[in-house]
Amino acid sequence: MDNFNAREIGESGKPNTISGTRLLIRFLLVFALTPIFANAAAIVFQTFINQLVPTESFRLYLDVIQREGILVAAQIVPFPIVTVIILIYLVPVYRGIRNPEDDRHHIGKRRTLNAPLIISLLSLVGWILAIVINHAGVYITGNLEIFQPQIYIPAILNNLIMGGLCFVICFYLLEYLSRIYIIPLQFPDNVLSNVSGVLDLSIFWRFAILFYAISILPALVLSQIVLNLIASLAQDAAELLPGIVIMVMILESIGFVVVVLIARSFAHPLRDMQKVTVAIRTGDFQQFVRVLSTDELGFLSESINVMAEELREKELIKDTFGKAVDPLVRDHLLSGQLALGGELKEVTVLFSDIRSFTGISESHPPEVIVSMLNRYFERMSACVQVEGGTVNKYIGDAIMAIFGAPLEHADHILRAVRAAERMLRTNRDLNHELESEGLPVLNTGIGIHTGKVLAGTIGSRDRLEYTVVGDTVNLASRVEGMCKGLGERLLITTEVRAALAKPERARFKGKARVKGRQESIALYALDVE
Repeated sequence: MDNFNAREIGESGKPNTISGTRLLIRFLLVFALTPIFANAAAIVFQTFINQLVPTESFRLYLDVIQREGILVAAQIVPFPIVTVIILIYLVPVYRGIRNPEDDRHHIGKRRTLNAPLIISLLSLVGWILAIVINHAGVYITGNLEIFQPQIYIPAILNNLIMGGLCFVICFYLLEYLSRIYIIPLQFPDNVLSNVSGVLDLSIFWRFAILFYAISILPALVLSQIVLNLIASLAQDAAELLPGIVIMVMILESIGFVVVVLIARSFAHPLRDMQKVTVAIRTGDFQQFVRVLSTDELGFLSESINVMAEELREKELIKDTFGKAVDPLVRDHLLSGQLALGGELKEVTVLFSDIRSFTGISESHPPEVIVSMLNRYFERMSACVQVEGGTVNKYIGDAIMAIFGAPLEHADHILRAVRAAERMLRTNRDLNHELESEGLPVLNTGIGIHTGKVLAGTIGSRDRLEYTVVGDTVNLASRVEGMCKGLGERLLITTEVRAALAKPERARFKGKARVKGRQESIALYALDVE
């Protein structure tokens, strides 16, 4: 037994390991000691009430019971019988906790959830069984003098009332203790709703039991005392006052304890839900609600856990998607704008390319090239994103970035220029790092042009891509291609130069003919400090 360890999930969300010995002790304390305590409390209370206002008929009944040994045994026998039945009922529960892989584990789960109600009802049955066995014993022994309505009817009612008291104490204690010590072991995954055959007690019936405990039960006890008083009018009522006060205090205490237990059974799940929903609202999807019941609160707790799990999966998909495409494009697509087609937009397109990259890739191992490219792309992409641009695609060692789509910016031209200048400064710093590591430098050329494009979701219905197409894109690519021939690192067109705060910064490099255009275009170079 000591080699066995059970695991539960604590309030912190971390698993706790429980040895086999500790599990057995916990199991017996919850399921064995609680019914014993409930029955003992009911017996003590029954004795107190009967001694408080003893009637002649009760004295006669008690004399007969005490005179016949078989009748004394009849009072005791039902409780061991019920105890054995309870232990047999609980065997699958303990076995399921010890061995979750057991094929009959579902039986243990079902009985765990039904245990508070079933064990409490069995305790009540014990009191009813005591009535039947006791009166059968009276008949067998021939003590027919107590078979009178004024004797056996109060005795039967007394047992029923005390059985009800035992049921209330046992039910609320078992449910409270089971939620704390047993259910987390039996259901570490916090999924209770898929267990079949559970006797679901709705919140309505829980409050019905509460009403019985704090209203009907005290009224029945007081009614019995009043009847006893009527039957013994000769007794001085003043002598009964202290006992009645004590009895009222006991009943009030029981009612208070029951209210506290049921309040805690509602407060704990609600606090867990509050904590988890606040965490979800702040983006923390790792929290979960401990599911401890199968009522409406349990269903709601489980639903919150399912929601958190789905949000966690969606966040993972979103995060992974954001690594495959630009986050701005990702958010645009996830907003539901997936229809094929596009719209004309005024944007600025930036192309960058690494000079002489083919020679570098041929003279170095592939893993070195991939590592260098990843470092380069990470630094360059960050420069684009800082200015609100979108890295639309990587083409070999080239980068195509868009400013003004999908997120519109009135100053998209200036953003593109600032991003290009930032890229060149970052490229210079990266080259210092590469040189210090004995690696070749990566010299970047950048071309920028602005104009109208068709921006939208393009592709097949099975595979879509958000991009921009048009002459503006082609021209930006051609401009970047002229950087090497002109010995410049950043070239812009006339349209881009016109948007600069200081157009004179741009050095005129002449006009050039580009493929796809009959007229020449003016090119300007920008220097970056």
